[in-house]
Amino acid sequence: MPRFPDRLASRCLAWVLSAALAGCVAQPPARPPLSAEQQRSLLQDLEVFAFSGRVAVATADQGSTPSVEWQQQHDVSRVKFSGPLGVGSIELDYSPGQLRLATSRGVKLVNGDAEQALVSELGFVPPFDALRYWIRGAPAPGAAAAATYDAAGVLQQLEQQHWLIRYQRHVTVNTAAGSLQLPALLVATRDDLRLRLVIDRWRIR
Repeated sequence: MPRFPDRLASRCLAWVLSAALAGCVAQPPARPPLSAEQQRSLLQDLEVFAFSGRVAVATADQGSTPSVEWQQQHDVSRVKFSGPLGVGSIELDYSPGQLRLATSRGVKLVNGDAEQALVSELGFVPPFDALRYWIRGAPAPGAAAAATYDAAGVLQQLEQQHWLIRYQRHVTVNTAAGSLQLPALLVATRDDLRLRLVIDRWRIR
């Protein structure tokens, strides 16, 4: 008589082993960590990246906790805030000297009017020129900065342009040059303004 239970068990075991091996193969191999000098240099020069996460903004008068999607292409920042905002979602397109804002309700504003809308909804105007450096863990060029790094060249604290940024958690991201440490949680404060950014996913080209 055929031993169906034994055959079924063998097939199940083979399937489990195949799935496990496939899962192992699917994992990208870890790359060697960058040196401290390479870490700092690569982050300073990084011009194309994207991330998604959540931000909590608190001022003396208000607070908000929108989700955020950020795309950086050289000096152009495209940012989308969505969640508990009075105007629905906000999409920003910033390049030096120009700020464009569009809401999910069809409102479109530029420059000064866009800045006023950001103050109304977020409580402040983000310092985009410097922020695109700070969020990746690097000082902004052209301004005095007091930076504290660990032995691996990973930024731990930064004081620049009257802001204090503390980097509380990092994540390892593979790049062609090696494994890079990028911020996963940072807290930035200035006067009575507090910005807490949690980055859930980085995308580095």
